[in-house]
Amino acid sequence: LNGDMMTAVEVRGGKEKDDHFSPGESFTTKVDGTDESRVLLKLKTKSFLASTEEGAMLKRAVLRIKVLEASEDEIIACRLIREWSAAEVTWITQPAYEGPKERCIFIKPNKKNDWVDIDISDWMRQWMSEPKTNYGMVLIPQGKDAATLVSHLDPQSEERPRLSLSCHGDKSD
Repeated sequence: LNGDMMTAVEVRGGKEKDDHFSPGESFTTKVDGTDESRVLLKLKTKSFLASTEEGAMLKRAVLRIKVLEASEDEIIACRLIREWSAAEVTWITQPAYEGPKERCIFIKPNKKNDWVDIDISDWMRQWMSEPKTNYGMVLIPQGKDAATLVSHLDPQSEERPRLSLSCHGDKSD
């Protein structure tokens, strides 16, 4: 996934809550006292699914992101419910996510230089069927141990996030 297919940006709380951070080659989630870093990301489904008529054809969708710095703490991926702009968003202006946290996806980026898988099948089916509901997701840390993940802007394309799609009729899972 490159910049044409995905957008992502960090938002930071605490002293940096009013600051905007431009997207970079990686992003970090962490909690340190009252300072917290989250990652907002959105798959631009219109860019690569324009020929798909409905989400019902999608069997499985997995977003895979490479881990640069591992964490023993979980991260939760929650679906966002409001529009946002990577060019302007701050901690203060970040959109709300669909809660409670039990409705989110729990991931554990605990292996450096390995990939963490996020099964977003249900979300992708909805985003494909109702594109106007695609506001993306937020990655929220659940502990003080920071995790750093490769972004869609990494100069090495083989390191960037990957989206694996399986559709009905495919011969493999």
